[in-house]
Amino acid sequence: MIIENTGILDINHENVDEAKVELADTIIEGIYPLVDNLFIERTKEKEELERVLKLKEDELLKRKKELEGFMPKLIKKKKVKELLSWVAKLVQGGIIHEGKMRSQYVVLLKVADDFSDDKLDYHINNTKKLVTKRYQR
Repeated sequence: MIIENTGILDINHENVDEAKVELADTIIEGIYPLVDNLFIERTKEKEELERVLKLKEDELLKRKKELEGFMPKLIKKKKVKELLSWVAKLVQGGIIHEGKMRSQYVVLLKVADDFSDDKLDYHINNTKKLVTKRYQR
């Protein structure tokens, strides 16, 4: 395209400010629908991401509570394991072969999973005392 200089002005010098405002309005009218659609799309994306984040947070909290529920069971199993190791030391030392003590520990081991933590601690300490008494002699 060839541009030719003419003496005709595109705008009047008197209305320069009005011409700027009109030009700005024309540009905004052309761009606004594009910006508006983009804003609507981004808003929908943001809402979808927030919804997905909320779902993942809920799932994470559910799993956390589930794992926290396993902790007391794990602690109890560790205590039962410790009791079993001390009873094994009693057997290895030959202390448990006495009749009455043997039947007591058989019953104890059968119901050890049903004991409370305090009762398990009591039996662990009691068994430790028996083993240490035996080896102190």
